Amino acid sequence: MDANTIGCICVGAAGLVAALLSMPFFMRGRSLRRRCTAETVGKVIKHRIAGGSNAKSVAPVAEFSVNGRTYTAYRHYKGVVSTNISTPEMEKVFGQGDGFYISENDIFHIHTTGIYHNYRVLGEQVWHIGSDVKVIYDPKKPKCAYIDKVVTSAKTAGIVLLSCGVGLMLISAIAYLLI
Repeated sequence: MDANTIGCICVGAAGLVAALLSMPFFMRGRSLRRRCTAETVGKVIKHRIAGGSNAKSVAPVAEFSVNGRTYTAYRHYKGVVSTNISTPEMEKVFGQGDGFYISENDIFHIHTTGIYHNYRVLGEQVWHIGSDVKVIYDPKKPKCAYIDKVVTSAKTAGIVLLSCGVGLMLISAIAYLLI
Protein backbone atom coordinates (compact mmCIF):
# COMPACT_ATOMS: atom_id res chain seq x y z
CA MET A 1 0.00 0.00 0.00
CA ASP A 2 1.23 3.43 -0.83
CA ALA A 3 1.06 6.51 1.44
CA ASN A 4 -2.01 7.95 -0.31
CA THR A 5 -4.04 4.79 0.28
CA ILE A 6 -3.00 4.67 3.92
CA GLY A 7 -3.95 8.35 4.27
CA CYS A 8 -7.41 7.68 2.79
CA ILE A 9 -7.94 4.74 5.13
CA CYS A 10 -6.92 6.85 8.15
CA VAL A 11 -9.25 9.73 7.21
CA GLY A 12 -12.08 7.27 6.55
CA ALA A 13 -11.45 5.55 9.87
CA ALA A 14 -11.50 8.91 11.68
CA GLY A 15 -14.83 9.63 9.99
CA LEU A 16 -16.21 6.27 11.09
CA VAL A 17 -15.10 6.90 14.68
CA ALA A 18 -16.75 10.35 14.66
CA ALA A 19 -19.98 8.89 13.28
CA LEU A 20 -19.98 6.16 15.93
CA LEU A 21 -19.30 8.71 18.68
CA SER A 22 -22.47 10.56 17.63
CA MET A 23 -24.75 7.67 18.59
CA PRO A 24 -24.74 8.23 22.40
CA PHE A 25 -25.87 11.82 21.84
CA PHE A 26 -28.94 10.64 19.92
CA MET A 27 -29.68 7.92 22.47
CA ARG A 28 -29.37 10.28 25.48
CA GLY A 29 -32.34 12.44 24.48
CA ARG A 30 -34.50 9.42 23.74
CA SER A 31 -33.49 7.81 27.03
CA LEU A 32 -34.34 10.94 29.03
CA ARG A 33 -37.77 11.22 27.42
CA ARG A 34 -38.42 7.53 28.11
CA ARG A 35 -37.33 7.76 31.76
CA CYS A 36 -38.97 11.08 32.69
CA THR A 37 -42.56 9.94 32.80
CA ALA A 38 -43.80 11.26 36.15
CA GLU A 39 -45.49 14.64 36.33
CA THR A 40 -46.20 16.95 39.25
CA VAL A 41 -46.69 20.61 40.05
CA GLY A 42 -43.84 22.74 41.32
CA LYS A 43 -43.70 26.27 42.72
CA VAL A 44 -41.43 28.88 41.14
CA ILE A 45 -38.90 29.94 43.80
CA LYS A 46 -36.49 32.04 41.71
CA HIS A 47 -35.20 32.69 38.20
CA ARG A 48 -32.02 31.30 36.69
CA ILE A 49 -29.96 33.57 34.42
CA ALA A 50 -27.69 31.66 32.04
CA GLY A 51 -25.57 32.33 28.97
CA GLY A 52 -22.77 34.60 27.90
CA SER A 53 -22.64 38.36 27.74
CA ASN A 54 -24.46 38.64 24.40
CA ALA A 55 -27.06 35.89 24.56
CA LYS A 56 -28.51 35.30 28.00
CA SER A 57 -31.64 33.48 28.97
CA VAL A 58 -33.90 33.46 31.98
CA ALA A 59 -35.66 30.36 33.25
CA PRO A 60 -37.90 29.58 36.18
CA VAL A 61 -36.52 27.43 38.99
CA ALA A 62 -39.23 25.41 40.69
CA GLU A 63 -39.29 23.40 43.88
CA PHE A 64 -41.30 20.18 44.00
CA SER A 65 -41.70 17.24 46.35
CA VAL A 66 -41.56 13.50 45.73
CA ASN A 67 -42.03 11.01 48.58
CA GLY A 68 -41.42 13.73 51.19
CA ARG A 69 -38.15 14.95 49.65
CA THR A 70 -37.77 18.34 47.99
CA TYR A 71 -36.09 18.78 44.61
CA THR A 72 -35.58 21.63 42.15
CA ALA A 73 -35.97 21.82 38.39
CA TYR A 74 -35.55 24.57 35.84
CA ARG A 75 -36.68 25.23 32.27
CA HIS A 76 -34.17 24.01 29.70
CA TYR A 77 -33.62 25.39 26.20
CA LYS A 78 -31.95 23.98 23.09
CA GLY A 79 -30.39 27.34 22.32
CA VAL A 80 -30.48 31.10 22.86
CA VAL A 81 -30.92 33.79 20.23
CA SER A 82 -30.43 37.47 21.07
CA THR A 83 -31.54 40.30 18.79
CA ASN A 84 -32.25 44.00 18.96
CA ILE A 85 -34.60 43.79 15.97
CA SER A 86 -38.26 43.43 16.86
CA THR A 87 -40.10 40.43 15.40
CA PRO A 88 -43.85 39.82 15.09
CA GLU A 89 -43.57 36.94 17.60
CA MET A 90 -41.98 39.27 20.15
CA GLU A 91 -44.57 41.98 19.66
CA LYS A 92 -47.37 39.46 20.21
CA VAL A 93 -45.88 38.53 23.58
CA PHE A 94 -44.57 41.80 25.02
CA GLY A 95 -45.26 44.67 22.65
CA GLN A 96 -42.24 46.94 22.28
CA GLY A 97 -39.19 46.98 24.53
CA ASP A 98 -37.22 44.18 26.13
CA GLY A 99 -38.89 40.80 26.03
CA PHE A 100 -38.51 37.18 25.09
CA TYR A 101 -40.38 34.18 23.81
CA ILE A 102 -39.67 30.47 23.55
CA SER A 103 -40.18 29.02 20.09
CA GLU A 104 -41.87 25.68 19.44
CA ASN A 105 -38.47 24.03 19.04
CA ASP A 106 -37.39 25.27 22.51
CA ILE A 107 -35.10 28.09 21.40
CA PHE A 108 -35.08 31.05 23.79
CA HIS A 109 -35.39 34.28 21.74
CA ILE A 110 -34.66 37.52 23.59
CA HIS A 111 -35.26 41.00 22.19
CA THR A 112 -33.24 43.78 23.78
CA THR A 113 -33.65 47.51 23.19
CA GLY A 114 -30.89 49.07 25.26
CA ILE A 115 -27.68 48.35 27.12
CA TYR A 116 -29.08 47.20 30.47
CA HIS A 117 -31.62 44.40 30.83
CA ASN A 118 -33.12 43.08 34.02
CA TYR A 119 -33.58 39.41 33.21
CA ARG A 120 -35.20 38.70 36.57
CA VAL A 121 -37.93 41.27 35.84
CA LEU A 122 -38.45 39.70 32.40
CA GLY A 123 -38.71 36.27 34.00
CA GLU A 124 -41.13 37.53 36.62
CA GLN A 125 -43.45 38.78 33.85
CA VAL A 126 -43.94 35.19 32.68
CA TRP A 127 -43.20 33.04 35.75
CA HIS A 128 -44.22 34.81 38.97
CA ILE A 129 -42.51 33.72 42.18
CA GLY A 130 -44.89 31.29 43.88
CA SER A 131 -46.75 30.38 40.69
CA ASP A 132 -47.35 26.77 39.70
CA VAL A 133 -45.48 25.12 36.83
CA LYS A 134 -45.59 21.62 35.40
CA VAL A 135 -42.57 19.51 36.36
CA ILE A 136 -41.67 16.30 34.54
CA TYR A 137 -39.20 14.00 36.26
CA ASP A 138 -37.70 10.53 36.37
CA PRO A 139 -39.64 8.61 39.06
CA LYS A 140 -36.55 6.49 39.88
CA LYS A 141 -34.30 9.56 40.06
CA PRO A 142 -36.41 12.68 40.80
CA LYS A 143 -33.29 14.84 40.71
CA CYS A 144 -33.53 14.47 36.90
CA ALA A 145 -36.37 16.93 36.30
CA TYR A 146 -37.52 19.49 33.76
CA ILE A 147 -40.08 22.29 33.74
CA ASP A 148 -42.78 21.94 31.04
CA LYS A 149 -41.08 19.16 29.06
CA VAL A 150 -37.84 17.23 28.60
CA VAL A 151 -35.46 19.36 26.54
CA THR A 152 -31.95 18.31 25.64
CA SER A 153 -29.48 19.82 23.20
CA ALA A 154 -27.52 16.56 22.92
CA LYS A 155 -29.09 15.90 19.51
CA THR A 156 -27.31 18.96 18.09
CA ALA A 157 -23.92 17.60 19.15
CA GLY A 158 -24.84 14.25 17.64
CA ILE A 159 -25.78 15.86 14.33
CA VAL A 160 -22.47 17.75 14.21
CA LEU A 161 -20.42 14.62 14.94
CA LEU A 162 -22.38 12.51 12.49
CA SER A 163 -22.06 15.14 9.76
CA CYS A 164 -18.31 15.46 10.30
CA GLY A 165 -17.90 11.69 10.31
CA VAL A 166 -19.88 11.15 7.13
CA GLY A 167 -18.05 14.07 5.51
CA LEU A 168 -14.65 12.60 6.34
CA MET A 169 -15.69 9.21 5.01
CA LEU A 170 -16.92 10.78 1.75
CA ILE A 171 -13.73 12.82 1.36
CA SER A 172 -11.59 9.72 1.91
CA ALA A 173 -13.66 7.68 -0.59
CA ILE A 174 -13.47 10.42 -3.24
CA ALA A 175 -9.73 10.89 -2.66
CA TYR A 176 -9.17 7.12 -2.94
CA LEU A 177 -11.10 6.96 -6.22
CA LEU A 178 -9.21 9.94 -7.66
CA ILE A 179 -5.78 8.63 -6.71
